[in-house]
Amino acid sequence: MLDGKNRNMTNQMDKILIVDDEPAARKLITRILTKEGYHCQEADSGAQVIDRLRSNKTALVILDIKMPGKSGIELLPEIKALHPNIAVVMVTAVAEISYAVHCMKLGADDYICKPFNTHQITMAVQRTLHKRKLQLNVNKNKQALEDAVPQIIKRKVLACLNSVETPIELRNSINIDAGKPIFSNTNAKRILAAREELGKFRELKEVTVLRGIGPKMFDSIVKALGH
Repeated sequence: MLDGKNRNMTNQMDKILIVDDEPAARKLITRILTKEGYHCQEADSGAQVIDRLRSNKTALVILDIKMPGKSGIELLPEIKALHPNIAVVMVTAVAEISYAVHCMKLGADDYICKPFNTHQITMAVQRTLHKRKLQLNVNKNKQALEDAVPQIIKRKVLACLNSVETPIELRNSINIDAGKPIFSNTNAKRILAAREELGKFRELKEVTVLRGIGPKMFDSIVKALGH
């Protein structure tokens, strides 16, 4: 668990936008979260929300459900569409719980009910930001894995292309891995001729452009040897 000093240092990195048409409600939430170390901004309308989000790296929006003009329910999908990594906590009156549930289905991360207290606000914010950070890490690791897999496949394909000795050996290796004949001796000869010319393939893209091996055939090689 983070101590107070480290928690505040972490909080200061999390920018929160508080959206409510009632100044008193905005000021109350701002005061509570500022004491917890968060960097807070305020907005009183849908137009201000979009403008604030465009110019600031906001982590969390605390959004009142009922506002004149564009309501929080209308703003929520717009926020999520434009800024999918921003978390949203809805603010609602106790009698409007059904609205809050509807917002959760639209992508809201949590909700708090009026009248609220300090503990309810801080816990909702901490819980939501923690969930957001976990999701961002998952997304980052997933992207890193997706970026890494093609490189792993390319290294394997390149190692295979550089290890074979004869066109027949290369053709058979690809065809066996593919489970069906997709590669001819002619294409194998072209690849080995290019390899001899270069010494070793420096980049896999050279396989596709030299000796008439096009992208479609290269995809077949990757599919066959990359598993």
